[in-house]
Amino acid sequence: MRYFMKIFLVAVLNMFLFAGLSHAEKVTFVKEYTYQASELDSKTSCMQANRR
Repeated sequence: MRYFMKIFLVAVLNMFLFAGLSHAEKVTFVKEYTYQASELDSKTSCMQANRR
């Protein structure tokens, strides 16, 4: 009897878990990032842009 109750409890908990996961939506987080470019960074990026 205890074995049946454990199996039943696990089955019910799994149903609730999978029901919640089936309604999940994909969420994307965007974080802004800024930095201070040095003169070398500017020269290097200009040279790379001219090569394309």
